[in-house]
Amino acid sequence: MVAPVLDAQGSFATFAEAFPAADEDSARVRYPDLFDGPQWQLPFRAFLAGPTVLVDAGVGKPSGLVPGAQGWLPGELDPEAIEVVILTHVHVDHVGWTVDADARPFFPRARYLVCEDDWRWAESRAVFADKLEPLQRAGVVELVPAKEAEVAPGVSVVPAPGHTPGHMCVRAGETVILGDLAVHPAQIDDPQLAFMIDEDPLQATASRVALLDELADTGSRVAVGHFPDAFGTVARAGNGFEWRPGSRL
Repeated sequence: MVAPVLDAQGSFATFAEAFPAADEDSARVRYPDLFDGPQWQLPFRAFLAGPTVLVDAGVGKPSGLVPGAQGWLPGELDPEAIEVVILTHVHVDHVGWTVDADARPFFPRARYLVCEDDWRWAESRAVFADKLEPLQRAGVVELVPAKEAEVAPGVSVVPAPGHTPGHMCVRAGETVILGDLAVHPAQIDDPQLAFMIDEDPLQATASRVALLDELADTGSRVAVGHFPDAFGTVARAGNGFEWRPGSRL
């Protein structure tokens, strides 16, 4: 069973800044919960893929990205129970609780899985020294190649590059956790819609279209970190897709 873990709720950009090519009026009508005036108001979720596997590690507290980040994640689970932490990618809002205030692994019994392509990409960035290098020093990092592979019983990583070079989605049973393959439901409705911090927008679009095509065919349950609803499904709509929120099991 996949369960959402809400770490924070807030904003770091206006909708227009985040999605320069989007039709803001249409997005406001369809997704009012994601607006606070001009601001893109969004949740920051991790997911439990069973009792011992955590997918992503929240935005953390304090956070330079989201002023006033609440940091609810530690109160929503038992860090000692986590044996595997899968980082879909290494942006700051997905690695916030990788280490504690003393730079020790926050999940003391866990191995931390990161795609090797993302690890190399992050080495020159501030997030590496703050949130990743301490894991390396502790000997708890496992770098995985950019290919589909089972990393825990019933849990597999699926390469979906573009948002970052080593971005991964996660299959957990019948649920697919998207990571940041789509950060707003408007990117399901229009998979060509780029997000301002996509490292390679064209590759991100290609990864998104390919997986959405599969999800529409299978009807799989989809878990999303930044949409108003944590779960939904993808359906075909005309020549594209449509996001259908809901917790279908």
